[in-house]
Amino acid sequence: MIKDYLSCKFNPVIYSILIKNTFKILLRILLALFFATIIYLFFAVILSFISVNSSFKEPEQGVTIYVSTNGVHTSFILPSQNSVIDWEDYFPPSHFPDSISIANHFIFGWGEKDFFINTPTWDDFKLSSGIKALFIPSESVLHITKLSHPPQTNENCIPITLTESQYEKLRNYILQSLATPSPLNVQGYSSRDAFYPYDQSYHLFKTCNDWVNRGLNKSGIRSCVWSPFDRGILYQLGRIEN
Repeated sequence: MIKDYLSCKFNPVIYSILIKNTFKILLRILLALFFATIIYLFFAVILSFISVNSSFKEPEQGVTIYVSTNGVHTSFILPSQNSVIDWEDYFPPSHFPDSISIANHFIFGWGEKDFFINTPTWDDFKLSSGIKALFIPSESVLHITKLSHPPQTNENCIPITLTESQYEKLRNYILQSLATPSPLNVQGYSSRDAFYPYDQSYHLFKTCNDWVNRGLNKSGIRSCVWSPFDRGILYQLGRIEN
């Protein structure tokens, strides 16, 4: 029996068949991944060009917020306090290592927990972390950074004026999934930022940019049907009529 098994195991004909079958399986997997990627990118582009809340117009007076991007990841930049909310009631100075600094604005970004915490710069990027974040539904965090001054507007930081009612909707959207107002015990990117657990899963169809896009959508602001990338969001905001 053993002799027969060994002769079968090393039979060149059988070995050749196994190699060919393995190659076919790998080729099918690669083709499936290729076409899945093409379909994903197709819908990402098409749906980012379709507007939601296309009739949105900025009021003459209201609350000015900003949507910013670093070229990949978008965030909200909101005033630290006004008549709608004082963000320091939820995120007080004691939550940040630089507890003395007074916040003029807060940056709100959302993302996959492990990737967000362990990738402060693109030099820290790991392919394994990126694949995990996209393809495996994972825990998420809200990343908050204090600014001591108003942001500088440019093509990557767009100001938008909202009514108080619209700003209330955006406030509710950000806070509704905040798991706890206590920061995680992890090191931030600087002395002015902190991470908070967030009750939403991160995955391929719910990215950091989709989170910002949905916030705009729910607040009545011009946005996309769906945009996993930042460019679709900036495109829609650039088409707001004053």
